Amino acid sequence: MSRVFISYAQEDGHNEVVQGFWEFLRNNGIDARLDQVAAGERQDWALWMGEQVRDADVVLCVASERYRMRSEGRTGPDEGKGAQWEARLIRDTFHANQHDLQRFVPVVLPGQTTAGIPDFLAPSTTTYYVVEDFTVEGAEALLRFLLKKPKVLDIPLGRQPDL
Repeated sequence: MSRVFISYAQEDGHNEVVQGFWEFLRNNGIDARLDQVAAGERQDWALWMGEQVRDADVVLCVASERYRMRSEGRTGPDEGKGAQWEARLIRDTFHANQHDLQRFVPVVLPGQTTAGIPDFLAPSTTTYYVVEDFTVEGAEALLRFLLKKPKVLDIPLGRQPDL
């Protein structure tokens, strides 16, 4: 089973949506990790984030204007330090293997738009997933990706005819 880490920017109202997304993923058999759970204990957050990014098979980067601004270094150094640090780890890992598009995946949750996807995730030239709502139907494409259950399977080539 794949381990999934959810990366996002903390914002009033958005935190609850992200928690609902995490609950939805876990309820559908996806081993998703979220900082809100780890916040129940004292943490060295820099180490915790590094471990999550390093150990995750897939990092879901949740789009929002604040996530984009913080991950692109367009906010002050004291605003959203966690998101800035986490994005730095993601950018560095992604830069080391830019062809690994399956590992760093932009996700747009209800109430957000693709404008919240950071530039380094190439939102205009690569796949991103829009979650309409927290139902199987509303998140089918993302669930298929995470569960490795594509809608259309490749079929084996048949024999070439004797001509």
